[in-house]
Amino acid sequence: MSSGSTVGVIIPVGAKAAIRPSLAFARSTTDYDGDMFIADEASSTTIVPGASVLFYLRSWENTRLYLSPQYSYARNTSSADDIETDPATSHTVNLMVGAQQQLGARFGVFAEAGLGWARH
Repeated sequence: MSSGSTVGVIIPVGAKAAIRPSLAFARSTTDYDGDMFIADEASSTTIVPGASVLFYLRSWENTRLYLSPQYSYARNTSSADDIETDPATSHTVNLMVGAQQQLGARFGVFAEAGLGWARH
């Protein structure tokens, strides 16, 4: 079983730029059945705060094209049979190109692709 979610808010800083702080959360739990596994249960929790700066390049009606440098920090904690391991952390920097579609006054969707670098 696993679950995850990301929440972000766009804060305009002018007609051509915005800041997007975000917070992602993921949790997974696995139950093992049988004698051949070392652990009966394993779980993992990941929390990822991050921030992006959106530089708007073009606009069409309710759609905007943007370039976005992004930074995020991830912290993962894991346990097996209630024995915790040391947390694993990583830093990620991305350069993304994306499109944002405004669906209402306070809601929109986006898609983006790009290149990134991570340090674990």
